Amino acid sequence: MDWSKFFDLGGVAGFLSLIWQAGSAGFRRHRTPRIHVYAFDPAHDLKYWQLDPAGTVIRLVVTLDISNKGADTAKRCVAALDITRTPPGVTLRERRYALHWAGVDYSFQNTGSQPVEIGPETHRLDVAFTDKAQDVAGCWIATPMALSVRSIDQAYLRPGAYEGVLRINCENGRGARLKIKLHSPDKWQGLSATFS
Repeated sequence: MDWSKFFDLGGVAGFLSLIWQAGSAGFRRHRTPRIHVYAFDPAHDLKYWQLDPAGTVIRLVVTLDISNKGADTAKRCVAALDITRTPPGVTLRERRYALHWAGVDYSFQNTGSQPVEIGPETHRLDVAFTDKAQDVAGCWIATPMALSVRSIDQAYLRPGAYEGVLRINCENGRGARLKIKLHSPDKWQGLSATFS
């Protein structure tokens, strides 16, 4: 037996294995979910929503459009807002808030998230809101509980400028992170936000 031919075959097999692994990794990377956040456009993403046919429940809502750039479906996607800066003199009971995905029923859940699956279609994420009928100044972070029952005990932000970090994660892919500046208004129509 010629041992040099044996070692040459081993080298060729190793090289082919390396090429196969690199190709497989590239294919998996292409398929892996990658959360994509569309640029915030106030004309499109800061909207008045009429929640009943009579038009008596009207909210102004800051939203974001989210999609998935990978070929595989993003599983168990959740979104949370961490408040990092508050107006002078304002303290919050909590600093992290699980956000509501549009299309998921409101609930009285006040902890945890309502995960969704995201394919290539766009999902709307609710971030903050005011209500035409509110009797206090300020806004609410769009948690499932706050959307169900407006209360100053649930995700309420007194008027002023807030800063935070919004994170969107999924269990099988790459999430997204962006900074938010949120203006909680004196009058309900004054709600505004910027993202970077």
